[in-house]
This record gives sequence, C-alpha cells and structure tokens, in this order.
Amino acid sequence: ILQTLCELVEVFLERCVASVVLVDLKRSEGAQEHALRMHQGAPTNMPADLLPGADDKPLRAERCPIVMAATFNTPIISNNLSHESRWNGWCTTARSHGFRGLCSMPITSNSGAITGVLSVLHREAEPLSLEQQNLIAQFTHLASIAIDRVRAEAALKQSEAFLAKAQRLSATGTFSWRVSTDEITWSDEVYRILELDSATTPGFDAIYRRIHPDDISSHREMIRRQRRRGRDFEHEH
Repeated sequence: ILQTLCELVEVFLERCVASVVLVDLKRSEGAQEHALRMHQGAPTNMPADLLPGADDKPLRAERCPIVMAATFNTPIISNNLSHESRWNGWCTTARSHGFRGLCSMPITSNSGAITGVLSVLHREAEPLSLEQQNLIAQFTHLASIAIDRVRAEAALKQSEAFLAKAQRLSATGTFSWRVSTDEITWSDEVYRILELDSATTPGFDAIYRRIHPDDISSHREMIRRQRRRGRDFEHEH
C-alpha cells in the first residue's frame, strides 16, 4: 500500500520522487527521552543516500529534513534547496541528484503519535500549489490509515500469542458463547484439557460428554438461566 501511495504521488505531482519512512519511538531502560528509529516503509525511487540512516550516523534533526519532520512532528517544506541553510550536507547531495525542493509530512496515528514521514522531492524550485499540498495531505492520511491497521493487527497477534502461552503455563482455557445462536469458540488449551481433536467443532454436546452425569442437570439449568439473564456468571461442576 505504501509503495502504491508513493507511485501515485509521483504520477499526480510529476517530476518528483516520494518515499515513506516508518518511525518507531523506543525508550531504553533508564533513558529520559525516546530514541528515534526510522526505516524505509516501502521500495522507493528516492536515492538511498537521501534517506535517514543511509550513512549509519545518528539520526539528528539538523542533518536531515525527514528526521526533523519526525522529531518535531511538524511539516518541513523548502521551496528552493539552493537557498536552504539547514541540513547543508543533505542539501548538497539532493541538488547533485537534480532536486530543488522538498516537502516532508509527518504521518501520525489516531492518538497523534508519529508513525512515519511522507517525503516528496521535486525538481522545480517553486512553491507547491494549493492543489499539490492538498494531494500530499490526502496521501499522508491514507498512509496513516495503512500503518495504523498493520500495527494494530501485529499488536493483536502478539497479544493472542502471549495469551496462548499464559494458558499453556496455567492449564487454563477460555471460551465464548454467543447466546442467540449457541455458537461457541474456545482456545487451543480447551481442546487439550477436554482431550478433543483440534478438528472438533466446539459445542455443548462435546461439553456434556465430559461432565459427570450427576452434574449435567444443574449445568443445563445454568445454561437456561443464563439465556434469560444475559450477564456474566460463574459455575462450578
């Protein structure tokens, strides 16, 4: 998605290259400030020596406009790199590649945290038109949605992995019951506890076959009661 966004930027704006750099803020133990970590989010036409971290030197705002946009979470725009007094070394390299202007837009999550930077280098030493600025803002918003979704999915997978490990260690299973349809889902540990094949479809029949006959009637009554009440409950058999 990020690669496609960069390609669309280059089509709509013409005579430019675009890139998306992802940002991670990590706090080391005992550190008072977050350490900025950046890496390329998608293949790009932007020269590698203009991307953060290309020379393995520390990421500093005064050395690169992309890092500056991420550090201060603010748009960085320069309409003429020949007149730019910031990032001298970076500007020299950019001009050697034929670029004359830049726009680096922070990509932020729903919470406002910096998650990346969309950068556009153009070959004309002219201000971006209002239409071009609006296009870049729209593409930045789309990049934000894509990054948020991927990171949310990754966090969910990690959470599920931790939960599964905790259940294995504690020999505890979890399940959910949709009362309106009697649809049941349960965790892998429940299969192990009940000694069921993993291909078995979860259901009350499988549960009843593993409850002592003397307890089945009270269990069925509990199920009927909870269908009416629809509240959290505890039951022991």
